[in-house]
Amino acid sequence: LINPAFHLAYQSIQYGCAALLRHAGRHLEAGSDLRAVQKALVSNHFPDVLTPDEATMLDAFREPATYPTPDPIKQPPPDAADALAIALTHARRLHAA
Repeated sequence: LINPAFHLAYQSIQYGCAALLRHAGRHLEAGSDLRAVQKALVSNHFPDVLTPDEATMLDAFREPATYPTPDPIKQPPPDAADALAIALTHARRLHAA
């Protein structure tokens, strides 16, 4: 099974977040903290690089995860920042390939 949060993160990269991720990457390369960049992404603090479609995609990250897990206490669903960390990591791997 594909984790829905990962699938959503992958779709957001595939369908229009490349500019946003490049912008976040510039912040990371400049020494910004990864968690701070993730929070900025989730809260739309980069409006200068967001198209309406990208903003719509990122709105989904603000919604709480609604899929079941085997044990919600031992394995809670990832929050939005975690989903974005997965997306950023995957984007870096694609860029490095």
